[in-house]
Amino acid sequence: MTADKDKLEWAMRNQHASHGMRVTAWILRYSLAVGSSFAIHLGGTRPRLQADCARELHIPPQEVSRKVAALKKRGYLENRPKLLVPTKALAPLCTAPAPADDSDLWGAIGRVLPELFLTEGG
Repeated sequence: MTADKDKLEWAMRNQHASHGMRVTAWILRYSLAVGSSFAIHLGGTRPRLQADCARELHIPPQEVSRKVAALKKRGYLENRPKLLVPTKALAPLCTAPAPADDSDLWGAIGRVLPELFLTEGG
């Protein structure tokens, strides 16, 4: 699995990464990486929401909302109210061989979501 839990945790917490990369890592960490079709609280079935993402990553809620809207527009998240549901377009991040190091994780995410690298300043 490319997007294993430890590497996603690192990506989420990396203050030098773009907000889009951190939000994407957060969604993957709490959905596909734990075998759920949508972002959930660990140990239960209660969904994680954009407000949870903003609070945990210390990113303004409006910025998380913009990133989620961009992911939905590009087809990386299903357009479902409240739930953060990754589409099959994100599956390569959870099915490819594990990267050798952290820079390989960014490469894997960048190959699947290149516009997140090209369109962000923070």
